Amino acid sequence: MHNYNNYSSKDFIQDEQFKRWVLNPTSQLDAKWAAIIEKYPYQLEAINIAKNTILSLNFQQVKAPSNVKERIWEEVMASQHETNIIANERKENKKAKKSILRPLGVAASFLLLVTFWFTHSSITNETDRQKEIHWITKRTLYGEKLSLKLKDGTLVKLNSESSLRFPQEFADTREVYLEGEAFFEVKRNTSTPFIIHTGEVDTKVLGTSFNVDFDTKENNVNVSVLEGKVSVSKKENELSVILTPNQMAVSDSSNTLRKISYVDINEIIAWKDGVLLFNEASFSEVIVSLEKWYGVKFINEKKLTSSARFTGRFENNESLEIVLMGLEMHYPKLGFKINGKNILLTKK
Repeated sequence: MHNYNNYSSKDFIQDEQFKRWVLNPTSQLDAKWAAIIEKYPYQLEAINIAKNTILSLNFQQVKAPSNVKERIWEEVMASQHETNIIANERKENKKAKKSILRPLGVAASFLLLVTFWFTHSSITNETDRQKEIHWITKRTLYGEKLSLKLKDGTLVKLNSESSLRFPQEFADTREVYLEGEAFFEVKRNTSTPFIIHTGEVDTKVLGTSFNVDFDTKENNVNVSVLEGKVSVSKKENELSVILTPNQMAVSDSSNTLRKISYVDINEIIAWKDGVLLFNEASFSEVIVSLEKWYGVKFINEKKLTSSARFTGRFENNESLEIVLMGLEMHYPKLGFKINGKNILLTKK
């Protein structure tokens, strides 16, 4: 029997016989490793760490339900119907406006004077009201997450490198401003919708659970729904979509707003439960995600990279050391050395 006396969890991960047992267990292999654990009981912790790491790297993407094509077609037809109704309403509104405005030409001067007085009064009152609102801003840095409960009972989970601006007390409206990513569980209030402002995109709900991701650098906004119904709209061109569970709205710098009829919402919101998830991620995407998740900086002086895609799942806020062990197994020609808050990339 091999001597496992001085094995570390990293040694177990690189042991081919150990990996064969973890990924393709048989009664013979189970008996063999039970005997090893009995002989080296003090290695049980290292064995469990190595086993969980290997299983994490064997994560498989969840497939969409078999009826997803039918659902997508139904959503497309429903969306087209909604668009036609909105277009007809706009035409009727334009006709109504023209018929009303024609007889008012005689009183134009009088209306101008009244409008000026009313607008001036409204602006003054609105300014006074805004002064009374006390705004609070909560921020997270790299490697941080934050849970909040707003005054209306809404729960918010703020992801790393994000900020949320909200009033200390909600008055006539419930409006907040988000930069970065957050998951919302909005307290239902049919008389006062909850609105999240993210650049040119507004997300409006009455009460539901959903995720909003606003990349301020690229000006991209993704909204995905776990429960309930969500309205997403763009201020500039008045585009809007209605989302239901497992759907996403995507807005980018080209001023488009499109609806994706099926997404794996559990994969998108895994971050809020301490799950670090990679699904066919590029090497650069892995590095960026790890820097944001752990609050570290990767030093890559030799410009090392890999074309291999990475898939893995690390639960319970797994330690950076264990994640790097998994990366070294996936990228055998690369090494990762921890030096405080810096991770040095080396070539093996």
